[in-house]
Amino acid sequence: MRTFHSYGPVNSKKHYSVPRTQLVSNCVRSLIGDLDDFGQYFTIWGARQTGKTWLFRQSMEIIKQQYGDQFCIGEISMQDIVFNTNDDPTNIFLMIFPP
Repeated sequence: MRTFHSYGPVNSKKHYSVPRTQLVSNCVRSLIGDLDDFGQYFTIWGARQTGKTWLFRQSMEIIKQQYGDQFCIGEISMQDIVFNTNDDPTNIFLMIFPP
């Protein structure tokens, strides 16, 4: 039996949900882009708990399934850098990703 779920990851087998196939397809197309053009940079804006991370993860899964080893997929979270007030954000970033 499905239930309503208002936080955390959505499991469509357990929770009521609305398929977002067109939104995910648009995201994948934006990331893949024209293979000669190397995709595009874009941001996902939205309030808390609106599915930003879900969209990102769904898109990454589709890219892995459809394109295999053609793309190297990585994830960078800027949250630790932005919310760490004890140090300069540039220094924190460079410690994580040295030049």
